[in-house]
Amino acid sequence: MERPLKIRLHVISPLHIGCGEVYEPTEFVLDEHKGKITTFDPLDFVKMLSPDERERFSNICGKDDISAIIMLYKFMSSFAGRVRGRDVDVTPDFVKHFNEVKGLSTHNRKEIRNSINKFEVRRTAYNPFTGLPYIPGSSLKGSMRTAYLNRLARERKVVRYWETKGALHPRDIERGVLKKGGMALYRSVSKAGVASRFELRLMDGAFDSDPFRMVKVSDFMPVGEVKTKIIYAVNRRKNPRREERPSNLHQIVEVILPGAVFKGDVHIEKAPELVETKNKDGRIEK
Repeated sequence: MERPLKIRLHVISPLHIGCGEVYEPTEFVLDEHKGKITTFDPLDFVKMLSPDERERFSNICGKDDISAIIMLYKFMSSFAGRVRGRDVDVTPDFVKHFNEVKGLSTHNRKEIRNSINKFEVRRTAYNPFTGLPYIPGSSLKGSMRTAYLNRLARERKVVRYWETKGALHPRDIERGVLKKGGMALYRSVSKAGVASRFELRLMDGAFDSDPFRMVKVSDFMPVGEVKTKIIYAVNRRKNPRREERPSNLHQIVEVILPGAVFKGDVHIEKAPELVETKNKDGRIEK
């Protein structure tokens, strides 16, 4: 394909693509009445402060104590509606959770530490210059590759790979060798190791024969307005008939809302032709 394929992606369900960053206490202000947080550049926030406010802000940031985070939340809350930035919708539960954290006693450091660890707001991938979300090309390519691997697994009727052949080397699989204690071997090489071997088996080789090495995917940038929202991600059983166990495990994540549109390019390069050569033993190699 000489010319890239231009694609538009339409988001039809909440989408979160992690970027390894969280919303820091000095990067947002919560407006409880509007149900939104306003995110902004901390430097712009400092510039708008009066001399007295700047001194108070500096004193809080200079404290070498985890209780300073609670003090920051309380200080920042007084600027709701006064700062300009990008608005992000939040759920009512987030507002309630925020107020619970903000209301903690500054004397109980252990409780503060536990609460702060559960109050991390994970950002979706975003452009640091505009603050707007985007879809990394690497994420999209990974999704395409996973879908292709799933198709290969179905076509080859792979069943219970993890418990049988997963712990074996691809050469052992080809020879039909099944070792005793397969699950013990599986545990020893780890799930990631088994997944890697599974991919090698499905792709019939490593990177040099992987068809996706010829696929180049650009980052997909937003078209028009893109809205995001902060929600709680919780675990749910795939089988609804099985009883749910109560759990307080959750993740607070920013998601791209349905209706957003992104555009980008996919380029498929032509695979190089294989050239046959002979080695020292006279054997033909490709």
